[in-house]
Amino acid sequence: MVKLSVRQMLLQRWRRRWRRALLYSDESDESDEEDFAEARACLESCRYLSRAPTYLPQAACPVLRALLQYRRDYFRQQTRMCQESFLRLLACIIDNPVFYNNSFHPQRHAGVQLFVWLQAHGHDGTGLCSIAIAGQSGLSEGTVNLYCERVTIALRGVHDRFVRWPGRMARASMSARFFDLYGFYVVGCLDGTFYFNQAPNIDPENFFTYKKKMYGLNIQLVCDLDWAIIAYVVSWPGCTPDTQAFETSDFFVRRTTYFTDGEGLLADKGYTPRMCVCVPWDEPEITHCEDEDTRESRTAFNFGIKKGRILIERVNAMIKNRFTWTKGMRIQIKNDADFKRCNDIIICIIIVHNILMRERDVWTDARKPECDKWADETGVAKAQARLARATAKLASLDKTPLRQQELDARLLRQSQYLNWHQQRTASVYFQ
Repeated sequence: MVKLSVRQMLLQRWRRRWRRALLYSDESDESDEEDFAEARACLESCRYLSRAPTYLPQAACPVLRALLQYRRDYFRQQTRMCQESFLRLLACIIDNPVFYNNSFHPQRHAGVQLFVWLQAHGHDGTGLCSIAIAGQSGLSEGTVNLYCERVTIALRGVHDRFVRWPGRMARASMSARFFDLYGFYVVGCLDGTFYFNQAPNIDPENFFTYKKKMYGLNIQLVCDLDWAIIAYVVSWPGCTPDTQAFETSDFFVRRTTYFTDGEGLLADKGYTPRMCVCVPWDEPEITHCEDEDTRESRTAFNFGIKKGRILIERVNAMIKNRFTWTKGMRIQIKNDADFKRCNDIIICIIIVHNILMRERDVWTDARKPECDKWADETGVAKAQARLARATAKLASLDKTPLRQQELDARLLRQSQYLNWHQQRTASVYFQ
């Protein structure tokens, strides 16, 4: 005997009562009419056939109004931004078709879905993230993940409006501002970041970075003086060196398109000195120099780069303190789709960061990070290992005409910085 579900039993009962009502309509049997009315009421109350309208139209959403009426500090704690920035961000994505469907039961308001997305990525990334947000918002865990996917698609749709490489005039203006503040004619600062909290299922050894002793991705970021991300390079595992991740990107391969003569980026010692990448001198290049004036000038040059590129460290700290999900991403990489989803979320966080920088919504919890210590003497073994790597890097550089041009470019930047430093010191002294 086949076991019937509750819905099938209700349908059979309703059909029997309906046939009896049609065949014996001339007889006045009150019991049949009561049974028929009872069966019909039970059937109409079944959630599979008659569902109450749960969601309100997009134009009027009391849930979103209630969220916006939260106390400012509580709202900022939940969404990592103030109400004005939230409305500005919502206005950028609310017209995306992903939030609208041809159904009798429309989606929740895009603002509610954005609120859930910000809660999820402002969370510290523990396994209870989706469950906690679902319980707080009265949603299911699958609905939270669905909202996050929709908002991610909507944010990717406004990518070109908020993340773009500056044009020729904008680069010249930004380089002039950099030179006025730090003494370097550069467009921005370059660095890599982002890590996982657990090992991926596929090729975990490729995602392990020995610098931080943890798993992650190598995401190259370029920021300007306004703390905005103007360029990025994604889709590289954590074991990839910073030099390889940057020099295989379109920004380096077609550098004549992205940089004018004399322009470049400030970077740390993890990058190879190029005509468009300004990096400090390695320790062997300073300690093995016989001329004392040259050693002093190179040391001053390194200190100037350290002072200038602290900007990208602060931007990284702001992003990770605002969206604490990036401190330890809890995405289990099992296939290419998971890898792509992780990169899409990182790109969306960059977009949101740029929108907030336009609104001057700076995350005040961004503490001043420790920059790379150029002369860290905390451990003899660590210093010796660093010196050995720098010596091997210096020995592996090809002495080609292009290499000589790159060295000449670095010497030119060094002379420009020293002249700027002398003029700045003189102006302060005579004041």
